[in-house]
Amino acid sequence: MHLEQHDRRFELVNEGRERWQFVSGGVPAYSPLEGIVGACGACGGYVFQDILLHSKVKAEVREIEVTYETKPSPAVHALTALTLHFYVQAETPVDYEKAERYVKFVHRYCPVIQSLREDIIITDQVHEYPMTPDNEADNT
Repeated sequence: MHLEQHDRRFELVNEGRERWQFVSGGVPAYSPLEGIVGACGACGGYVFQDILLHSKVKAEVREIEVTYETKPSPAVHALTALTLHFYVQAETPVDYEKAERYVKFVHRYCPVIQSLREDIIITDQVHEYPMTPDNEADNT
């Protein structure tokens, strides 16, 4: 895996895969920070789904919304808080309650989240799927 620079963009290149573009201001693509946040959401989703499967909870993670906060600094906008909103479709109310209990293990077992600084506040929340205006997370 390596990165190549093209017109103010760095592209993550891995043979046989789609290129992923990162930018720093003004060009439509993902920022490196958005890449980290998105990786936390994807990895957290895989981990949560595995936890539910191995715990025999009849529920599926259908969507994930990630909200985050950064340090208000003119020089560096470092990540300070991250919330993973898991939208879960459960077979029964009991399964949904189990999913709510097991979500606390996501950041313990997610290698991407484990790679973040310890002072970043990480929160996991479970919401019923489908998303409705009443259970939708606020976008950050």
